[in-house]
Amino acid sequence: MKKQIASCCILAISLFMAGCQLNKGVLLPSVSIPPAKLAQINDVEELKEKAEQAIQRQQWSDALAYYQRAKELQPDDEALQMAYQNTLDQRNIHITKLQNRLYLLQASVLSEEIKLLQGMAAADPNNPTVRTKLQQAMSKQGDLHRFLVECAEAAIAVARPQRGKECLEMANKLPYKSADTEHLALINSTLDELTKAHQSTKASSNKKTANSTESSLTPVADNQNVNNTNDYKILALTKVKRIELYEKFNEAVQHQQFKEAQLLLNEIQQSQPYYRTRKQHNQLKQAISVYVKKQTQKGIELYSTGDPEGALAIWQPLIELAPHNEELNNHISRAKRFISKLNQLQENENANSSTKTQ
Repeated sequence: MKKQIASCCILAISLFMAGCQLNKGVLLPSVSIPPAKLAQINDVEELKEKAEQAIQRQQWSDALAYYQRAKELQPDDEALQMAYQNTLDQRNIHITKLQNRLYLLQASVLSEEIKLLQGMAAADPNNPTVRTKLQQAMSKQGDLHRFLVECAEAAIAVARPQRGKECLEMANKLPYKSADTEHLALINSTLDELTKAHQSTKASSNKKTANSTESSLTPVADNQNVNNTNDYKILALTKVKRIELYEKFNEAVQHQQFKEAQLLLNEIQQSQPYYRTRKQHNQLKQAISVYVKKQTQKGIELYSTGDPEGALAIWQPLIELAPHNEELNNHISRAKRFISKLNQLQENENANSSTKTQ
């Protein structure tokens, strides 16, 4: 009995220590600052120092509270505003990292969990608890699969092919079957190319270091090294560039510059084919749909007030955005017929006036 207790204690301590090592700096408890105590501190420099110390301990809520108090004392201090925003960004990044680690942990065990639950369900199909757990596990597949694919895409952006391969392998282990097999194949081939470029560049770098004491190196080796480096840079397009393009895209959509937005999407797709732009395409499509509908209604209002030319001036540019919009095409055809009839009547009236004058 004593041996069993001792074994359990050792196991518990081992698990606890492993958890501390895994989450070093994360498991530290966040000390909640009493509002009254916070209000008593009127020294901005002291508050900034306390905020920096809290950041080092990853006590994000405390750091934000200290900066908020400092901002109350010096509301026009731009440096404080920037420090507060930077801390908020760091907090969000920290949360995202923890969330990603949680997803990776879940993904690593989900496939085995589903297999076990499927076996249990097959053995006892009338067990409601097993069926419920199996349904819950199966429903997690899609979200985890999407996360792992995005993880592999992000690994390409930051030139970490090994991490990308790990994410993709975990995604493939899930029973979930993605319809987008071409996209997954493209990610996999890109990771393979990135791995080769990385290994080749590393080998060339090691060779150059080993031969650094020699007076001459073959031009071919230097050229090969340059080519490998260029390939590596092309494949490892930075995340900053991608974010930049997406920000420009969002700005273009917001300002209803739909042609510019489409060009930016094309640029993203061409330069980074392993990234999905389906979400942005849907966003653009929805924005165009709303805009066309609004402008179509505006043209209808002008048409109803007896201004077919004004209505046509609004409708015609929309054809480029929505060439297959049946309602819009009908409005344009009707306006053109109406204007044509008006012109014909005007010509007849002018002809009649000329005849009477003669």
